[in-house]
Parts: sequence; C-alpha cells; structure tokens
Amino acid sequence: MARDPVVRPREGQAERSPGALRASVIVCTHNGGALIEQTIESLVDQDCPAHEFEIVVVDNASTDSTPSQLRALSERHAGRIRVVREPVLGLSSARNRGICESRGNVIAFTDDDARAGRCWLRALVEACERPGVACAGGPVLAALEEPLPAWLTPPFLPYLAVFDKGPDEVELSYNEYPRGVNSAFPRHSFEEVGLFSTAFGRKGRSLLSNEEIELCYRLEQRGRRILYVPAAVVHHAIHSDRLTVDWFRRRFYWQGKSEAYFDLVHHGRRFVAERVMQLARAAIGERLRRRQRAAAGPVLDRHYLSYTGLGYGMGAVHGSMTRVASRGRPAAYAGRAS
Repeated sequence: MARDPVVRPREGQAERSPGALRASVIVCTHNGGALIEQTIESLVDQDCPAHEFEIVVVDNASTDSTPSQLRALSERHAGRIRVVREPVLGLSSARNRGICESRGNVIAFTDDDARAGRCWLRALVEACERPGVACAGGPVLAALEEPLPAWLTPPFLPYLAVFDKGPDEVELSYNEYPRGVNSAFPRHSFEEVGLFSTAFGRKGRSLLSNEEIELCYRLEQRGRRILYVPAAVVHHAIHSDRLTVDWFRRRFYWQGKSEAYFDLVHHGRRFVAERVMQLARAAIGERLRRRQRAAAGPVLDRHYLSYTGLGYGMGAVHGSMTRVASRGRPAAYAGRAS
C-alpha cells in the first residue's frame, strides 16, 4: 500500500503532512449498532470545519445487524463517515485498525455509547498540537439510564469510566490518565512507542482493561506530556446492567488481572510476587477489621480488596504462564493510510 509522504515534525510536535487531515475520530463498535447513532450525530455536529477531520467507524467482528446499521449511517452522512471492518475481536485490535486506516494528524477516540460535546474535538486537537504533548483527554460525565444506587459511593465511580479533574487544565501522570472514551494522540505518539498492546483491553465479555494506561505509560517514560483538557467533554452512557454489585465484583476482578499483566510487562515477576503478598495481607486485614467492628461496612468496600486481590493473583499466574511480558509488546506503527 502506498503511503503519503511524511514531513517529520520537530520533536514532540504534531506532524503536518501535505494534504493530511487535521484529525481523525475513531469509534470502535462490536454489536453496537443500536447505540452508535447518537454518537455519530454528536461527531458530525462538532464545531470543527467538516473538511478538517474524518470519522472512522471500526466494526469489530459484529455478528448482528450492526453492519447494515453502519451502512445506513454512512449513507445518511455521505462523505463524513468511513466504515472499516476488523475481524479480530478485541478493542485494542479495533483501535489499531482505526489508527492504520486513519489520515489525520491527531487521532481521537470515543466509544459507541458516548456523546461528545460540540467543542470536544477542537479542544483535544489544539492540545495535541502543542510541542511535547503526547496525549490529551477531558471529562467523562455520566449519562444515566436510571439513578445511581445508594451503595455506589464516589470512590467507585471511576470504575464506570467517570472522570472529572475539575475546571482547570492539569498535567497527568501514572496512573491517572485520560479514559479511552475521551482521549486523543498526535500521530507521532504511535510512531514513537508503537500501537495499543493487544494483550490489554476488552475482548468479548471479558472486562480486561488498562490498554490506555499501558500506552500512556510508555509515552510518559519517554518524557512526553499528557494533559487533562476541561473543555473536551464527553457524556458516557452508564447502562443499568452495570449498576449491580455482581458487575462491580467482576470489574474489580478484571481490574486486578489487568494490573497484574501491566506489572509483569513493565516491572517483572519479583515485583508482582511482592504485590500479590501485599494485596493478600490487605484483604485479610480488612476482613479482620470488619469482624472487630462487628459491622459490614459499605457494600463495595466489602468486595473491593478481595476481588481485586483475587484478580491480581490469577493475572500473575495466567500472565506468567502465557508469557504476557512478551505478548504485551506492541506492534510497531506501519504508517499513515493512503
């Protein structure tokens, strides 16, 4: 495949290739045709000039009516939407396909159940065009189908991807990075450190995560800046099936497993072994304290340490057996789409 000629940017600055678009927005979906219409409408309605950006929808191995629904959307918004298919199931695989198919100097991501504010893309692109900036993201506000249950206390809202660092721009560091539903990267970030690692991220029904954290960590280790941009607002649907204690137990388990994978990739087995023992001691200590207080305590507090620790331990074993430290190496970025 022929590639566009590349004009190399100054170090840490977004490239400006002749004829390239200013930005690409990538939306990945797996059987999400019933949700994505509002997402697309919010992207078409951005206050950026239409000729400066494209919308790339990645159909990630959908098995329902999603392909036909995407065709209808692309016909409704002719010339604004491109649909590509990624047959390998997994969010990281889908995002990588979107990156390689895209033509913009800045690549922004959102989900198929989110609505972007009108100045979302402009705010992210302007941040990513600054020297030294490798990633930018903004607030993720909850779009609720029903009121939050009383047992869901504020410390656990981040597990629903709710993210708000306030009204001022903030520089972020590990492990408080932008959420995947609201993030953007100048193309040179992928040239520098590679694509998303396919050892991380959602695959089917699993809640494996940390794909954005792992990528941003690589960028931060290179001395690049990662910004929280308050004007780049996204409203993210919080579906009712996630507002159950069982879902949060699963989420804690998979977060622990994701963190074990991350630590095996970046810190090694000795670090992971020590962390397993720390989590086990913390879980036992919390259980003993609850008995001494003769009180059950908040619902999610009772499950957080035990399920996170269980997930971390299982991730440590499974990740070691499957050599995640090798599998976690990202593919190199091969270049801009023609």
